[in-house]
Amino acid sequence: GSPDLQFAQVFLPASTKGDQYNIRVDYNQGKNLFSANTFLTFYNTIAAQGAEQGRPMADYGTKNFSPAGFLSWIRTISPTTLNEARFNFTRYAYNGITSNPQVDFAIPLIEIQGLPLPGAQRIRYGAPQGDSSPGILAENTFAFRDVLSKVIGNKAFKFGFEYSHDQNNDGLIGGARPDQVFQGFWNFANGTPIFEQIEVNPITGGPPTARGAYYRSSIYSLFVQNDWKLRPNLTLNLGLRWEYYSPPTEAKGHLTNFVPANDPANGLVAGVETNPSQQWNKTWRNFGPRLGFAWSPTMYDNKLVFRGGFGIAYDRFDDNIFDQTRNNPPFVANYGICCGTAGPPTDSFGSPFVNGQILFNTGTSNDPLSYPGNPVLATGLGPNGLPIVSGPYFPPNIYSDPVHMPVPYVYLDSLQMEYSLPSNWVFTLGYQGSAGHHLTRLNNLAYFYPHLNPSVNQIFTFTPDTNTSFNALTAQFEHRFHSGLSTNVQYTWSKSLDQLSAEGPGFVTNQTYPIDDRTERGPSDYDAPHNFRAYAVWDLPVFRSRNDFLGKFLGGWELNGIYQFHSGFPWTPVANNVCPVLGASSLCPIRPIGYNGGAGDNHETSAFLPPTASNFPAVTTGFNPYFALQTSGNTPEFPGIGRNSFRGPRYQDIDLTVMKEFGLPTMKFVGEGAKIQLRMTAFNAFNKLNLSPFTFGSNSTVVSNFNNSDGVPVANPLFGTATSALAGRVIELQARVSF
Repeated sequence: GSPDLQFAQVFLPASTKGDQYNIRVDYNQGKNLFSANTFLTFYNTIAAQGAEQGRPMADYGTKNFSPAGFLSWIRTISPTTLNEARFNFTRYAYNGITSNPQVDFAIPLIEIQGLPLPGAQRIRYGAPQGDSSPGILAENTFAFRDVLSKVIGNKAFKFGFEYSHDQNNDGLIGGARPDQVFQGFWNFANGTPIFEQIEVNPITGGPPTARGAYYRSSIYSLFVQNDWKLRPNLTLNLGLRWEYYSPPTEAKGHLTNFVPANDPANGLVAGVETNPSQQWNKTWRNFGPRLGFAWSPTMYDNKLVFRGGFGIAYDRFDDNIFDQTRNNPPFVANYGICCGTAGPPTDSFGSPFVNGQILFNTGTSNDPLSYPGNPVLATGLGPNGLPIVSGPYFPPNIYSDPVHMPVPYVYLDSLQMEYSLPSNWVFTLGYQGSAGHHLTRLNNLAYFYPHLNPSVNQIFTFTPDTNTSFNALTAQFEHRFHSGLSTNVQYTWSKSLDQLSAEGPGFVTNQTYPIDDRTERGPSDYDAPHNFRAYAVWDLPVFRSRNDFLGKFLGGWELNGIYQFHSGFPWTPVANNVCPVLGASSLCPIRPIGYNGGAGDNHETSAFLPPTASNFPAVTTGFNPYFALQTSGNTPEFPGIGRNSFRGPRYQDIDLTVMKEFGLPTMKFVGEGAKIQLRMTAFNAFNKLNLSPFTFGSNSTVVSNFNNSDGVPVANPLFGTATSALAGRVIELQARVSF
């Protein structure tokens, strides 16, 4: 007969196409200059899905139309007074349903597990399931700026006002389409799922047609600036900027937020889900002074310049800080319903539908919101605004924000020396520094309280208590363009520190000892102490200065080259052999409680190649002697090594570009100076092997896995080895016509 399963190699095609059109009009009328500019961007993608084994029914893409433009009016009021007004608009939008007519969203995502496949692979049918599959987005930004410039003697003043308004219209409805799991072919053939992931309205059990989707926020700014030329060789730059960031609101009043009670033991149990008019309280004290100078000592004949500055800058929170609450009760509950029993041969037919909590249905139209409701999931809401959860399904996860959210800010300072050398060479030496405050990290509140709220599973909140610092010594040796050649050599010696390098949500942003944020301070995930770059541009002397036919046809050659090198990025060893309880939830993975020494310190590519990392050769014995691990106990022990205390493989490559420009003769429709430019770029031209940076909790960074029967941690043989590489040689061809 025919086999139930067959292995096949499948191709996963992907296509990306983008077009951009630019129109600009300038009109000069007396003392007024009017300008209008627009960019029309069309961006289409489609890709096969590897998790769905490349089935065309799961191909998913986007068709984006993103217009952007500005209007400006510059008026010369007097020889010393100028005013500039500018209005901007940008839009990013797509409709995941109309962009994917090949996908039937009325079919649930079907997963079949329990099959004799390597790595416990599943067979999947249907497009990926999740909030953004499909999503309907329309993100608009409106901005206005007016700046008045006035020169009085040796002072140049600027007074300005800026306003921007963001409309974040995110109809992320894909989670209302079920993800259903079947145990083997028997369950699938009988239409009897044993697990379901679905978003519903907890009051009706039907699709969540009302939720947070129309978020609004605005920024108001005032500033004054004075460029004061105290002496011909000394200029001071003085400024002050004030900014107000309005708290996010929702146009239809669908904001939600969970507020814990002021109780260290029962803060979650007694907490309530609220429906605020704004996501957090307003803050008004966002003043940012600026100070800078430029000084050229007269004894060096303007060849030596010192520059420096200090300032405080503020920034808005990313949208994901607040729009993660869109799936919160009372409007949405995200349920994982588990678990039914499988059926033959173990238990006759089994009980796959989990007492009616799973419905195996299709939608009535090509819309995730068209699936019929399930009355069993109409749990209703308790007095705390959360679902009244009973039954075998998991309570929903929710997100929240603190009521008080101070605006993140950063101190910026710099000092630089620039010296002009003979033969068009310039040497620059400088320092750059910054210190950021009130950046956010994603916390699981279950780690901070001993008791969970039975109406929800985990409560994640964005806490603005993370700090950063960056210090760098920079050096540059530059040959400015002369005789067709320019070169630039740059070196940076730097150190970047933080407690978290990405805000999340996501597994790679998880902390390993979140109750003490000080233990998380270490090198940033992207910290590279040594960074070297050298590049050159050579305009070949082949009919370079000729404007006749030979110059236009045979000239116009240019060669570019760039060499890059930087240190490896840092990573953190972690262990999964025990998952102790912190607060009311287990914590995994965790850092070792000590480092025993003995590891190598080689950062060449060869040191990280499998099967065994040369920096950790002893892991081949099945035991990792380099770290002391927690092997017992219900609470996590204090970490014995710092975050990002080891470094991965270095990076280096050479990119080369060849460009040929053809001059076109003067014609009626293209005018003078029309050109055709052909360019070929070879990225990583010599096909240098560069390994991917290690990611948190991956096979490269896990010291050991769960205990074996003897209670001894099982060493991970792949520890310290790279599991993937960056791109090899890539050839890019470009053609451009300008007229």
